[in-house]
Amino acid sequence: MATSEYLANHSSAAGSQGTVTSLPAGRRFRAMSPAVATAAIMALNDLVAILIAFAIALAVRSFLVGRIDPSLAVHAGFWTNPIAFVYLGWFVLAYMLVARRYGLYASAPAAHGSHEIRLVVQGCLNAGLLLCGALY
Repeated sequence: MATSEYLANHSSAAGSQGTVTSLPAGRRFRAMSPAVATAAIMALNDLVAILIAFAIALAVRSFLVGRIDPSLAVHAGFWTNPIAFVYLGWFVLAYMLVARRYGLYASAPAAHGSHEIRLVVQGCLNAGLLLCGALY
């Protein structure tokens, strides 16, 4: 029931006052409902997965590509230059917003597994496009 409907239905019962002093017991706001906790855990898992992927990409660039062409290796000045971490933060933020928009943080899955995998891949690609736009 929308708020306007609730007020319309309960203002006539309250008499001429027309004020609502409290919500019914079942409709009180809970800050940490199970759905919010589940979404937070899923977002934290995504954050950890993105950070692990970033670390693996740095390791591959350092050890494998660096042996082929030393100019492409991760150099010591990389850690003092924060721009890569700004881009990492931008990608994490973009991915979490896109994943939330696609309903990937819902407590119950929307459909079968292949549909969810398609949404995850689509979310990663959209976040990557947003990152490319930021880099441009």
